[in-house]
Amino acid sequence: MENAVAVKEHRVYVEKWSLWMALLGHLIILGEDLREEYGARDIYFDEEVGSPSSWRPGSTVTVYMYPLPSDAEEFAEDRIPGELASITFRETGGLGIHLDDLYGVFYKAYIDHIASRLGKRAPVTTMRRIEYYMAVAEKGEVVELEGDVDRVTIPYFKAWATGHTHPAGHCMFSPKDLETARSMFMAGGLATGVVAEGCLVILWRRGLFTEEDLDALLDLQHGLKHARRREDLTRILQEFQKASRSLVLTAMLAGLPIG
Repeated sequence: MENAVAVKEHRVYVEKWSLWMALLGHLIILGEDLREEYGARDIYFDEEVGSPSSWRPGSTVTVYMYPLPSDAEEFAEDRIPGELASITFRETGGLGIHLDDLYGVFYKAYIDHIASRLGKRAPVTTMRRIEYYMAVAEKGEVVELEGDVDRVTIPYFKAWATGHTHPAGHCMFSPKDLETARSMFMAGGLATGVVAEGCLVILWRRGLFTEEDLDALLDLQHGLKHARRREDLTRILQEFQKASRSLVLTAMLAGLPIG
């Protein structure tokens, strides 16, 4: 941890929704690796993984591929914690949720379960300048931290999603936030966000994190560090969206998308 004084309180717990989000993360990474290893374009997963209400922790998830590699089961062995799911394969296509659509499922889960909870803390951040942080870790643990005034410093750990609050009027990522986000995406993370009263900004990926995404993220970090005017910010964000391959920056005002 960079500065232990920066974290005043912390809590770690597990919920069904957080286990589900961790499962989605593991399935996405598995799907990306299957695609890279076997050149499979179309990979599908059981419909049940699309909702925490229809999925049961530890249940069997079927992966649908055609043609099915003979060593697919061996390739996927021990890739997903047993308390989340066991994996089986079936040689067919067009069934269930496509890998490319699973990123959107995770994005919606982020809004429903992380952004919504941080949104309840945002007024406190505005009034007291205390920032709050939330993450879903590798096996589904929810990590909540209460920071010191105007900051929250965290230990490094692998997370599928992270988010923190800012005071009202400061909804954009800081350059330091993007430095942390870069490490998260390089380790397989899927989404991070800033929540303030009345606004929300989410940086998330809808495909494999690439070198182009890394370069775009570095340029965005550098640009935000030197932005002085609103026109600068608009130009920097437009350049980021054009340069990135799989990263998307979505801004919302009062729950509605901007642009």
